[in-house]
Amino acid sequence: AKLAELIKAVISPPRHSDGQQIDQVVIRVVEVTTSGTSVQGPDVAVPKGYTCVIRQRRHTSIDPLGRVAFSRNAIRNTLERSELGDGDALEVKISNMKEAWFDSDTDSTFFEMIVER
Repeated sequence: AKLAELIKAVISPPRHSDGQQIDQVVIRVVEVTTSGTSVQGPDVAVPKGYTCVIRQRRHTSIDPLGRVAFSRNAIRNTLERSELGDGDALEVKISNMKEAWFDSDTDSTFFEMIVER
């Protein structure tokens, strides 16, 4: 118990390069199992002052075209959605992850939703 207290006293919490303390990071994975079937993000609140980074996870043998939009109908409209390739990311200000909708031209396409300050 004493060793744990000493370690806590010596090791400071992680910090950004600008000195701000990192106190929360939330990561969720969204899978589009069937191409052409839109999937809503999970019902996870994004705290005030945080941003959400949406990243299409890398795939080994294919380069699927992922789609992200912020309404179910917008996912089908090329003017209202963002298109992501392998490893591409998009930073958005949303209050809940469920505001995002996903689709892909390939089955089993994965996206990561990362909430951070």
